[in-house]
Amino acid sequence: MDYLGIDLSCATGSLRNGEFPAKDCLLPLITKLLGYFLVAASMTVKLPQIMKIVDNKSVRGLSIAAFELEVPLSVTTWVRAILYFALAPTVFAGQIDPLVFEALYASKHLIFLSARIPQIWKNFRNKSTGQLSFLTCLMNLGGSMARVFTSIQVNAPFTMLLGILLAVFTNGIIMSQILLYRTKEKEETLVKDKKIS
Repeated sequence: MDYLGIDLSCATGSLRNGEFPAKDCLLPLITKLLGYFLVAASMTVKLPQIMKIVDNKSVRGLSIAAFELEVPLSVTTWVRAILYFALAPTVFAGQIDPLVFEALYASKHLIFLSARIPQIWKNFRNKSTGQLSFLTCLMNLGGSMARVFTSIQVNAPFTMLLGILLAVFTNGIIMSQILLYRTKEKEETLVKDKKIS
């Protein structure tokens, strides 16, 4: 029984017999389901951030550089696309050395760090996360943590796992900043309200 590339026969067979599916059956199933969930969630991850900006009519505390690097709309996007299309036939034909391929893949980690570090620095400098969406950041952190699990299950190359661990680390820093600075902001608001009354 194959549905959307997921083999459900071992799990359904075990459940019919009143048994819990074995680890070697369950882990690939969870990995596939998580993969599909991550793809679906990635299409909506920026929606809470957009809604927060629209509701508050403010981008206070958001790093423009971080968003530009995360969603590049410049000439570099076109250059990158041309390079991908130029290299793709060679990669798919197996004509590129695996080490070169991993080096090319690893270069995207620099872009990812360049997108996260400006936001982390701005939060630290301002001691505030401004209009940064808690839900979007939580989804980013949860998604990167789930990708660690799925990458280990499919024996992903080290460079891919390294990138995902960097994502967990940087997304974790941003989430901790949100929790830390918002708690401080609430405490400061309570103190101001007491002084006024």
